Amino acid sequence: MEQLPNYTEANTALNAHLSSRAKDLRLLERFVEGTQYHGLPDFFSDTKPLWERAPCIVYPIVKMAIDSNRDLLLGEGRWPNFTVHGLEGEEADRFEKATAMAVTLGRLKAAAWEAFSAAQACGSACSVFSIVGGRLAIKSVYARWCAPVFDEEGAVESLEIKYPYLEVVTDGDIEKVVCKLYRRTIDKTHDTVYHTITVLESDARRPQKWVADVEVLHGFGFCPVIYYAHLRSCTVVDEFDGHAIHEHVLDEIRAHDFTLSQRHRAAMYLGDPQIVEIGVKKGSDPSGGSGRKPVVPSLFGDGIPAEGGGMYVGTIGSGFSAGPARKKSPGSVWQYDVPDASKVKVSILALPGDALKPIDDHARDLKGKLAEALGVVMLDAASLPNESRLSGKAITDLKAPQLARVDSFRHDFGDHYLIPAIGMLLRISIEKGIEIDEIETVRSAATKNKTWSWHAPPIVPEWGEYFKATAEEEQALFLGTLSIVGVLLTKRKAVEKLKHVLGVKDVDAYMKELEAETAENEAKDLVKLEAEAKATAAAKPQPAPSAKAT
Repeated sequence: MEQLPNYTEANTALNAHLSSRAKDLRLLERFVEGTQYHGLPDFFSDTKPLWERAPCIVYPIVKMAIDSNRDLLLGEGRWPNFTVHGLEGEEADRFEKATAMAVTLGRLKAAAWEAFSAAQACGSACSVFSIVGGRLAIKSVYARWCAPVFDEEGAVESLEIKYPYLEVVTDGDIEKVVCKLYRRTIDKTHDTVYHTITVLESDARRPQKWVADVEVLHGFGFCPVIYYAHLRSCTVVDEFDGHAIHEHVLDEIRAHDFTLSQRHRAAMYLGDPQIVEIGVKKGSDPSGGSGRKPVVPSLFGDGIPAEGGGMYVGTIGSGFSAGPARKKSPGSVWQYDVPDASKVKVSILALPGDALKPIDDHARDLKGKLAEALGVVMLDAASLPNESRLSGKAITDLKAPQLARVDSFRHDFGDHYLIPAIGMLLRISIEKGIEIDEIETVRSAATKNKTWSWHAPPIVPEWGEYFKATAEEEQALFLGTLSIVGVLLTKRKAVEKLKHVLGVKDVDAYMKELEAETAENEAKDLVKLEAEAKATAAAKPQPAPSAKAT
């Protein structure tokens, strides 16, 4: 695209129509994608100082941290069970059945994965709920494109999605690049997509005229959008984004990438021994035409990559100066002719055994500091003893610092995304008549409860253990708990301690069921004892009558 006419002007217009907030969020996302250095000269070139080039190794430590957090929060076997507060018995069971079906039909698990990953990457995530083909649907939108308006409760009242992008158009017989602007608005009644408009750099300083292209009356009566700000905490009134996990360590990430790249370059250039002969007759000129500098095909140009989606295609060998170079290979010899033949010397230039140790140590130190700042524990399976037999308790202890951080994610993401998302799915199902078992129980509960909030319904996520216990661990826990029941532990506390082993979802309901079953068994035992006593009394021989009585 950059080779087409008008590309520079269109790219300038694109950057002019991007807000500073959008650029900040996009920069954070690039550190996750590993594209933060695109547009810089190649690491092996000499056109710029070293620190101004793109590292040849870009270690995806931020993406690894996000994936690890996401797996611990929402991975297989870690999705929470949702219970309802304020309902009991069969009514609670019916409500929870409707909730589980809404989660399944709306594919909330996949949407939650996307939202949590996006929020950790740039601080915020936006999900738009709708009905597609008669089914519940959730679509993720880049937060950098979104401008939400909230009500007093924190629910989204309206949302504007607007962003510039580059497009190739035909002007007569010539293809050229233009910058276009996309806009969509969603509120309580309408979902409107406007005609895209072609914009110039100067248009960023004046209001645009928009004409609706597709206007849908969704009829929900509420804005079907959830905007999640990751660990937002306190901030000024007009800032609605959260915090990316790496927003304070961008320089450290760059330093780590450069350290790895420097080590790689040193190993590549100096790791291959070079034969040197001094004092011999020159057989060939080592600097004359026998070699050339290596060139690397480049996919990216020297400019700033286009936000609108254009692909840069750089020229092969871009950034390298022409001219001969000293050839280096196992079969080549560097020769130097000197007048004094007594100084003939043959040697090998090679790295000492510990030459890379300082830079290795530095890279390891930076990685450790980054892992600590990102709140992740990266386990090296090769260094763990008997790794295949590690118990859940052992892994929990090893990952304790990260699990403490994920605990805070559970509360934040559960309260500010999962619960509002379930409320949104249930609300849409009621409004549009989506077939969900026991949905009438949800409607009845919402009608009866005067303080009911669809943005914060009385749904409680019940999170499980991070790592499954082995059979031996479960048995030891079970027997150890039973041994102190009635001595140091009540039955209820024992059930709470063993609920994951027993598969108990609702401790209160389980205790009532247990008490009822115990009372029933005691009654049966009492009846049995009474029957046995009567049978024993009837079978007991009667004493013979005495002579006096006769």
